[in-house]
Amino acid sequence: MYFGLLMLILSQPYRTDAQFYNGMQMSFGKNRVQYKNNFWTYYRFDKFDVYFYTGGKQLAAFASRYCTDHMKEIESLLDFEAKDKIQFIVFNTLSDLKQTNIGLVSDEQYNVGGITHILENKVFIYYDGELQHFEQQIRAGLTRILINQLVYGATIASKIKNNAIINIPDWWVDGLTAYVSQGWSTELEHKLRIAIESGKFKKFNQLTGEDALLAGHSLWKYISDTYGEKTIPNLVYMTKVSRNIESGFLYVLGISFQTLISDWIDYYTKRFTNYAGDSTALNNMGIFKTRKNTEWVYSNLKLSPDGKQLAYTTNQSGKHKIWLYQFEKAKKKRIYKRGQSLEEKIDYSYPVLAWHPFGTGIMYVTEEKGGLYMYFYDIQTRKREKFTMEYFDKVLDLSYSQDAKNIVMSVDMKGQTDIVVYNLASRTFFPVTNDIYDDLNPRFINNSKDIVFSSNRTNDTLKKSEPYNGQTLSKFHDIYMYRFSEKNDVLLNLTNTPNVDETRPLSVGYNEICFLSNGTGIYNRYFSKIDSTISSVDTTTHYSYYVHNFPITDYQYDVQEQDINFRNSKLIQLLNTGKRNKIFFEDVSFKKPLALEPVHTPFALQTAKAAELSKSDTLKQLPKTGPLFPYLRSV
Repeated sequence: MYFGLLMLILSQPYRTDAQFYNGMQMSFGKNRVQYKNNFWTYYRFDKFDVYFYTGGKQLAAFASRYCTDHMKEIESLLDFEAKDKIQFIVFNTLSDLKQTNIGLVSDEQYNVGGITHILENKVFIYYDGELQHFEQQIRAGLTRILINQLVYGATIASKIKNNAIINIPDWWVDGLTAYVSQGWSTELEHKLRIAIESGKFKKFNQLTGEDALLAGHSLWKYISDTYGEKTIPNLVYMTKVSRNIESGFLYVLGISFQTLISDWIDYYTKRFTNYAGDSTALNNMGIFKTRKNTEWVYSNLKLSPDGKQLAYTTNQSGKHKIWLYQFEKAKKKRIYKRGQSLEEKIDYSYPVLAWHPFGTGIMYVTEEKGGLYMYFYDIQTRKREKFTMEYFDKVLDLSYSQDAKNIVMSVDMKGQTDIVVYNLASRTFFPVTNDIYDDLNPRFINNSKDIVFSSNRTNDTLKKSEPYNGQTLSKFHDIYMYRFSEKNDVLLNLTNTPNVDETRPLSVGYNEICFLSNGTGIYNRYFSKIDSTISSVDTTTHYSYYVHNFPITDYQYDVQEQDINFRNSKLIQLLNTGKRNKIFFEDVSFKKPLALEPVHTPFALQTAKAAELSKSDTLKQLPKTGPLFPYLRSV
C-alpha cells in the first residue's frame, strides 16, 4: 500500500511556471549565461520536495524514493529529526547546474566534499553518469542539513545566535558529512596513506579544502571503529551544548582533542607500515613529463594505432585542452582548447576522445553552450568536422569498431547510463543496455564481434527499461561481455567478485582483455583469458565459457587510467603517486602472471572477509585456486 501511494505521488507532479526566485540575494554582475529555459515541476512530500525539469523525471523519482527509504536511517544515525522541509533541486547534468542563477551567493553557497551544493534548506544535485554518485549527493545533502539544524537550529533567530557563538571547522562538519554519506573505500584509504606518509596532517587545525575533508572523514571513521558509532550523535550534541568541539570530544570520549589526534595518527601510521605493493615496480618505466602545477589534471590517455603518438587531455581550473604527443620527436601540439577559469565546480569528464582505427584522426565529444557536439580532427589536414549529438545528455566514454563504421559509447539518457552502438553513416544508434545500472568503459573486442564494459548490475540478463524500485545499487563494478554479433541478451560476467571493483577493460588479443581491479586494496592491472568448449549441439552449436583471471602488476599506487596497444606491446598509464599524478609508459608483456601472490591492504582484507561472510550459495560453488588470487571459473 505504501509503495502504491508513493507511485501515485510520483505520477502526478506539481507544476510551477517560473524559475526559483532568489531576489535580493543575487550578486550584481554574477548572473550566469543560460542556454535553456527550463520548465520546473516538483514532487511534494511531508519532509521534502523534489524539483526537476524536462528530462529529469526519472532522476526526481529516484531521489524521491531514495529520500523516502533512507531519511529515517540518517536521522537515526544522528539521533535527530529534520525540523524544516528540505528542497532537492535536480539538474540533469553538471552543465545545467552551472547555468542556473539559483543560489548564486558566494558567502552562503558551499560544497560538501566537492559533491553537493547547499544553500540554507536547498540541496542542488546533478547526474554525472553514475547513480552511485547521485546517491552520495542526496545523502550528503540530507546529512549536512540535519547537522546544521542540530548544531545551529532550524529558525533564523537560532541560526544567527549560534553562528556567532559556535565556530565549527571545515574538517569537523565536512568530514562527518562524508562519513555518513559515502562510507570508506580503497581509494580513500590510498589517499590517506599518501597524506599520512607525507606528514601533511601534522598541523591538523590548519587543513583546508580536500585535505580537511579527507582528514575529517578518516577521523570520524576512526572514532566510529574505536569507540562505536553510537558516540557520533553524542559528540554532535555535546559540541552544540558546550559550544566547543574540543569540549565535546573530552566529555564523550574522555580524552583531550590533542590526544585523540595523536592516537588517530599513530593508528594509521602503524596500519600503513610495510604496506602492500612492490615499491620497485615503476623504477624501469619511462615517465611522461607533466607540469608540476597540481591544478593541471591529465586524463583520457589514448595511444595511436601505430603506438607512435599519444592523445590526452588536460584541465586547468576549467580550461580544457586536447594534445597530441609524438614519442620519437618528443614534441607535443595542442589541437583543441575551450573553457575558462571560473570559481565554480569543474567538469573533468570532457572532452572524451578516441583514435580512428586507421590512425587518420581523432574523434572527440565535448559540451559547448549547453549543447553536446562530436568532432573529428584530421591529423594530416588539421581540419575538423562538427556534428550535433541530439539523443544524449552526456557521453562518458567512446571507442571505435575495427572497421570504423561504428563507435560504442557509454551515454547518459534521461537519468540513466547505458551502452549504445552509434552508426556514423546513418547517425542512429542501437541500445545495448537500457536499465538503471551504471554501464561504463565500453570497448569492442574480437574483431568488433563482442563488447566488454564495466557495470554495477546484479545479474547477467539484460532487461529493457528496468525501473528503480528501491533496490540497493552496488558501488562495485564487474566486467561483462556482450555478444554484439549475436545480439545475445545474456551477458558473460567475466569477474563476478563481490566487494571488489573492476573497471576499464581493454582488448589485448582475441578473447583476451586487461582490466583494473582493486582486489588487493590498490587498483592494479589484471589479465583475463576467455575460453570456450562445445556443451551441446542441436539445430545450433552451444558453448560453455570459462574465464581465467590473474593480476599482472603489484604497484603501491592506484592505476587511475590505462591504455594499451597490444599489437605494438605498448602501455601508457596514469598513477596517483602522492604529490601529483604521474604518467608512465613502457613496452611490456600483458600476459605474464606475478611470481608471488600480491600482498593485500588491511582494508582489502576486511572487505574480503565481509564478502566471504555474505557470499551467496551460487558464489560459494565457484571453483577457485585461492581466496583472492588467480581463479578459473565457468560463466
